[in-house]
Amino acid sequence: MEMMEAPISASQGAMRSLPRKLESLLSGPKQGLRAEEKKKLRGLQADLQGLIDNYLFEPSEVESPASTANFWMKDVRDLSYDIDDFIYELTHVAVSGGSGARISAAQIQKLPGVKISRFPEKLKRRQWISDEISGFRTRVKEAIQRHKAYLGGCRWRPSSSVQHSAPSPCSQAAIRLVGMDSSINQLCGWLANDGQPEHKVASIVGTSGVGKTTLAREVYRKIGGQFECRAFVQTSRKQDMRMLLASILSQVRRHHLPDSFEVHKLLFDIKEHLHHKTYIIVIDNLWASSTWDIISHALPKGNCCSRILSTTEVDAIAQTCCADTSKYIFKKEPLSEDESRELFLGTVFGHEAGCPQVLKEVSNEIIKRSGGLPLAIIILASLLAGQPASSIEHWNYIKNSLSSDSSTNTSLEGIKQVLNLGYDNLPHGLKACMLYLCLYEEDRVIWKEDLVKQWIAEGFICAVEVAQSYFDELVSRGMIQPVDINCNDEIMSCRVHHMVLHFIRYKSTEENFSIALDHSQTTIRLADKVRRLALHFGNVQYATLPMTASMRLSQVRSLAFSGLLKCMPSFVEFRFIQVLILKLLPDPDNRSDNFTGSDDLSGNITEPDDLSCNLSEISELFRLRYFHLDACHMSVEHPTQMKQLKDLVAWEIDADVTAVPSDIVDVPGLFFLSIPSVAQLPADIGRMTSLRTLGVIDLSKNSTENIMCLGELINLQDLHLTCSTLQPDNLEKNLECLGLIVRKLSNLKCVTLVPAVSSHVKTQDDVGAPSMSISWDGFTTVSPSPALLQRLELSRHCFILSSLPEWTKDLTKLGILKMAVRKVSSEDVVILKGLPSLTALSLFVWTTPTRRIIFDNEGFLVLKYFKFVCLAPCLGFLDGAMPKVQNLKLGFNANRMERYSLVAAGFEHLVGLNKLSTKIGGAGTNECNRRSAELVFADAISKHPSTPIINIQWVDWNYCGNYDKYTEAPKEIWKQLGVQEKNLEGDANKLPYISAWLAALRASHLQNMVNDVSEAENRRLGPSIGDDELDEDSNTAVKEALRLVEQWDSVAPGVRLVFESPEDGEEYLAAASCLMGAAGRHVEWALQVAMTRLEEEFHQLLISGTVSLTAEDLHAFLLPRLSLTVPTSNYTSSIDLDYTWTSDEGDESTGWGTLSSVSDGEISPYLMLPDTRSALKDFPDVMHNPLCLILPDTVSTLKDIADVMLSAGYAPELSLVYSEVRRNMLVECLDMLGVDKMSLEEVQRVEWSILADKMKKWTQALKVVIQGLLPEERRICNQIFAADAATEEECFTEAAKGCVLQLLRFGDAIAIGKRSSEMLFRILDMYEALAELLPELEALFSGEGKD
Repeated sequence: MEMMEAPISASQGAMRSLPRKLESLLSGPKQGLRAEEKKKLRGLQADLQGLIDNYLFEPSEVESPASTANFWMKDVRDLSYDIDDFIYELTHVAVSGGSGARISAAQIQKLPGVKISRFPEKLKRRQWISDEISGFRTRVKEAIQRHKAYLGGCRWRPSSSVQHSAPSPCSQAAIRLVGMDSSINQLCGWLANDGQPEHKVASIVGTSGVGKTTLAREVYRKIGGQFECRAFVQTSRKQDMRMLLASILSQVRRHHLPDSFEVHKLLFDIKEHLHHKTYIIVIDNLWASSTWDIISHALPKGNCCSRILSTTEVDAIAQTCCADTSKYIFKKEPLSEDESRELFLGTVFGHEAGCPQVLKEVSNEIIKRSGGLPLAIIILASLLAGQPASSIEHWNYIKNSLSSDSSTNTSLEGIKQVLNLGYDNLPHGLKACMLYLCLYEEDRVIWKEDLVKQWIAEGFICAVEVAQSYFDELVSRGMIQPVDINCNDEIMSCRVHHMVLHFIRYKSTEENFSIALDHSQTTIRLADKVRRLALHFGNVQYATLPMTASMRLSQVRSLAFSGLLKCMPSFVEFRFIQVLILKLLPDPDNRSDNFTGSDDLSGNITEPDDLSCNLSEISELFRLRYFHLDACHMSVEHPTQMKQLKDLVAWEIDADVTAVPSDIVDVPGLFFLSIPSVAQLPADIGRMTSLRTLGVIDLSKNSTENIMCLGELINLQDLHLTCSTLQPDNLEKNLECLGLIVRKLSNLKCVTLVPAVSSHVKTQDDVGAPSMSISWDGFTTVSPSPALLQRLELSRHCFILSSLPEWTKDLTKLGILKMAVRKVSSEDVVILKGLPSLTALSLFVWTTPTRRIIFDNEGFLVLKYFKFVCLAPCLGFLDGAMPKVQNLKLGFNANRMERYSLVAAGFEHLVGLNKLSTKIGGAGTNECNRRSAELVFADAISKHPSTPIINIQWVDWNYCGNYDKYTEAPKEIWKQLGVQEKNLEGDANKLPYISAWLAALRASHLQNMVNDVSEAENRRLGPSIGDDELDEDSNTAVKEALRLVEQWDSVAPGVRLVFESPEDGEEYLAAASCLMGAAGRHVEWALQVAMTRLEEEFHQLLISGTVSLTAEDLHAFLLPRLSLTVPTSNYTSSIDLDYTWTSDEGDESTGWGTLSSVSDGEISPYLMLPDTRSALKDFPDVMHNPLCLILPDTVSTLKDIADVMLSAGYAPELSLVYSEVRRNMLVECLDMLGVDKMSLEEVQRVEWSILADKMKKWTQALKVVIQGLLPEERRICNQIFAADAATEEECFTEAAKGCVLQLLRFGDAIAIGKRSSEMLFRILDMYEALAELLPELEALFSGEGKD
């Protein structure tokens, strides 16, 4: 995105852009100007060009008379803005009136959307143009005359002071920690999680700019990972407590938006969440003890390890935080002279020894005058970084600009001197960007991408890339402080130090660049023409803008408003506005609090009344280029038309919006479009070919046609997607479309897909929000690949790929890759090695490979961040691997640590590693085991040449387990049917159970496969059997087991199965059991090979042993009960086609016991044998018994395999295989029963006669499934997984879920679809069948499946 005009300048305003704008007006096809008007405009254009070429300068270049130069420049700047407004106004009227039109002022004011308040009622258009041009030309000539009179002999500053080079590329993070090592160690010693249930509060106190925040951040970075919850917040002088508490809550309870913004509710939620958890909270920049008093009420002082760190400039506040004790108060002193020299010279030259001899004296003097304040030292050093050694004049100029009075150096006045120097020496284009920060609040986190778009909309910068580089340079110069840094080491957000912000606001007011006001500044004197305005009203109920009689708001170009909706000024007052930023806060008057006591923070809080923000007036802001609305708590009424906003560049809405104006597709230059995920894409979005960034699009909610239209956005660079759980069928279709879209969008640089986050869904960091993974291979077929792609993030909570797409190897520009795959092979590692630009890699592997994934010294040369999540820590690093990796994150289950030695992982070969973070899954692990694991990690990292930070976190859930979390959906099906809860026999818990089924997504589990073993791994595993792996005294049984496993490993399962012979199967299981009790690297390898073999044969036996059922078999279950005496080879059995379940005691129950037949009132154990099925085939009018789903012999073999694998800890792999096969079988049975997989749209399109038949089949199928198929499936699970009740429950739930969901989704589609009178009885039949069978359905499930 580029502009044709010269950029807007902080000092020169729009002056340099005016000649080109006048040329565009004069040469335009619809300028509507008379010849005499054109002539006058040509004269004005010539006058302006003369002023620019001969007189215009940068005020910071003038050393004397500086004040005169500033005053002259202020007049020129105001003139430039007035002419710029005139050109826009003239252009708009000309286009509206048409060429040569003579329109009176009154007529112009009546034109739709045109408001020109300055037109006197009787003044003709041409007279107005003539008068304006004459006035402007007079002002230009006067400016030139004043320049000649007062500025002709001005003295200029040294040229090097304004021809500044960029700071050296040395590591800012490393430099700024100079002199802090001992301080960090002391604070970490105080606050580290040492396992003691103690509540500690520490405080850092020191003068402004001394480095308190930097110190606190480093302590937080080093020990934050030791705690279950953590938060880092910054306060301000005029603190909004709701926003501060909401920030704490959002950090300690991630992926869960606050339910309320009331202070008492936020306090209660924070305290409730932190109860019985370890936590560390950093409160930076405390200004008032009252703020601490409120925050401290939210932080429990229980028996868990809790730590709080505050920073402040006030000793009394530090004493208050630490309960009037100085034990944990740390006094942050300025840097010593030696430390200051190290920081200063390291920033300027890269290292202290790099300073030339000729500059040592002047550099020492500058260091002394810096006062030892890191903030001042960094800014001063950035002014001199990159300057040649010969620029001694510039060094002396910097020295002489600083006070030699040591008392001034550490005061506000001394910092102001430094900041003024830093500002004056900024490149001209950066000054406006820096002053623009004035519009933000003191404690605000400012996002880089927002600033970039706002700077471009204001006209400060020509292109996105330039704007991004400006942001980075402000960081490197110390003018702004980085906050969020992504895994690619890119700074994503910043804060402005309060002293820097104070200076920026002073400078902005002085130059009338912008002004920021809060509710207390009611008497402040404002300029007559305010160009940029920020109103920070917060929660104040009746805040108003201070107005003077001469002040006009029409000239405002940027407005940033933060406050209540009722305090927001009317948009129509700002008719020249280009940037509009609105942050609307919840109104306390619209909430009702029902509390019974002051101490009861858990009382009922009613939801806020519906708030609505009407944006219709925005359609009249014809000059608008950037609009951002943050009002997530209220609904928004969009303008009915937007196509007249021809200059609009960015439209960003974060509010309750379900759609966007349809004519937004007609806005010609829209580059950035951000809408809530709940909003529908507009039709014909494919016409918006100017778009560069689009988000957040929900693949579940938008139609396939709209998703396919995204492929027409040929200039799209950033695509941000999400998916919810509401319409899974639609999601799958749109995911398939996504592969086609990516193929078309050749300019794509970034694609992200993350799950939708709701304030009503509680999630965990690694488990996801909300988890609903499905198998999807659409990306594996993308061809050609998006060659320009730099960032690809596909959350594992949305889908999992079968393997790494082959086309990944073509992504030579890819820097960030986040992906989930079923398996990783050696070929995949080779592909990843070949990505030359890869700096951040996050890999989630669903199945455990047979051997370690080995990373050698090839590839990954620029990789800095590596995250690996799998069932087991199955990776290893050889010498020279990943030389630049700094941050390594691992996730695995506790029960897999023994199989993969962490000591042998080779962490010591990651020479650049400075942080190792690990999350270990597995509930029930005791403290002793945790301590043992921590010691193992310490041992594994002990060989590392440096001392990386180690953070270990234990979580209750398992990786790669059942991530499907059922959420309660609305009881829509019951409401649509007109059924009250009391009609369900008072069993209220049935409704959420069924609703949960309706909302849950089908999950696809993945088959575990065996990967090839690399040569490097063979070397790590050591010699094969027969060498010195086992000594002479080793157990003979173990040797024989190793030999047997190795022998079968050479025989592919497709050639011959071990369990084709019962003897071979028994021998192989015995060998596997033997290996479980042995130790050694080769034993470890053999056991993994054996488990993989058993898993594969379990899978094949499960398929081959399944009984093939026909539609007749299934429908026969519906016949009335019929007792038969069936002769078999050994006995005569009485078989009843109706059956019950009996417990082990013989009583009829809903528990799990023995399947029994009922004959003549007696209950006898029943076993369906193959002979019985053969006998039944002789009776043509009687069904085959539908309850035999797997042959009994096969069930017995499967049980034997399962027993061994469960003992070895391979329950997840076993569960995945069983669930996948059995789920597909049950769904096939449902298809044979006539229950098709249909969406709501498909149901509504079906003719009534066909639909009636499907509804009848559904009712019949419901009985077969709940009374036939599922009980038999439950019995099979009970037999096979008798050794592990949890695995039995998981396998049955996963196998049955797809079948049950398909049934219930059809019922849901019928319930919420169109209805007619003839459908009523069919719907009632469906309801009655479901109500009758609901208790039996519930009885089939227990544990999580029932919840």
